[in-house]
Order: sequence, then structure tokens, then C-alpha cells
Amino acid sequence: MKPKADEYADFYKNYIELVPEVDFRHALVDTGAELVKMFRHHETNVAISDYRYAEGKWSVAQVLLHLIDSENVFVNRALWAARGAVDELPGFDHNAWVVNNPPVDETVSDIIQWFRIQRQNTVLFFDHVNEEKLTNRVVANNAEFTVRSLAFIIAGHTRHHANILRERYLNAQ
Repeated sequence: MKPKADEYADFYKNYIELVPEVDFRHALVDTGAELVKMFRHHETNVAISDYRYAEGKWSVAQVLLHLIDSENVFVNRALWAARGAVDELPGFDHNAWVVNNPPVDETVSDIIQWFRIQRQNTVLFFDHVNEEKLTNRVVANNAEFTVRSLAFIIAGHTRHHANILRERYLNAQ
């Protein structure tokens, strides 16, 4: 079941709306596979890692690393909620994280492999959350989230960036 509007901050509504799947497991698997498939023919293209569609925009590698970082943060929030922790979690400045996580001689293939492993871990985590824990809540970045909403946010966030990668990066190559 898709999350209700009171299960996440309004900022994330667009991400959740990008997920037509009603089952978060399918959404996570589908969006992960979509992203990996996009790069199947580009994995050996070294130049694509550094490609930016405009000055000041993130490179392909930075977008992919941002997806991995963000997924780690969202899964951590879900873990926090699923285990019943009550302390509030901080937000994170995704722009600062991108600047502080420069690709280090990584090919798109390397980063996609890392993404695959991260997504497998994400799916396994959510597979092992008991049904009754899906509505547990956590406060992060001054907003409240349920475990279920975080799974959909991860899927929608991936689809959002996959759309940008497809439209502005890969079609421009």
C-alpha cells in the first residue's frame, strides 16, 4: 500500500508520485533495475563519468554517488524507525555531500556495481521489516516519516534522477 500524505514531508510528494507500484518491494526492484539497465551500454565509456549537461551541474558519477548516499541515509532512517528509536535524526546537505564525495578514479561500471549492491541491501532490509513496523515513525530533518514512506521515497528518488539522467545526460551524449 502506498503511504498516506501524513507519513512523509510534503517535499517528498513528487518522489512518491513517481512510483505507480503499490508494493514498495516491487518499486525498489523496478527502479533499481531501470537505473542499471540505463547504463548497460555506457559502463565502459570512461568519458561519461565526468559528463555534465551544463556548467555547475553534477557529473554522471556524482549523480550516481548521490543516489547511493541518499539511499543509505533513507535506509538508516527506516532502520531507526523500525527499531523503535525515538531520538530525532539530523538532515543532510546533499550538495555538500556531493562536493565531499568526489569520484576517485571510479568508472560508471564501478559505481553501478556499488549501486546494485546497495539496492540489494535495501530490498533485503525492507523484506525483513515486520508488517506492523511499516507504520513506525521517525523524525528526521524536522519532518516525520514512516518506514513504508521511506521505501517509496527511495524508489521515487531513484526514478527522479533516472529521468534526469536519461533526458539531460544520456540523450546528450
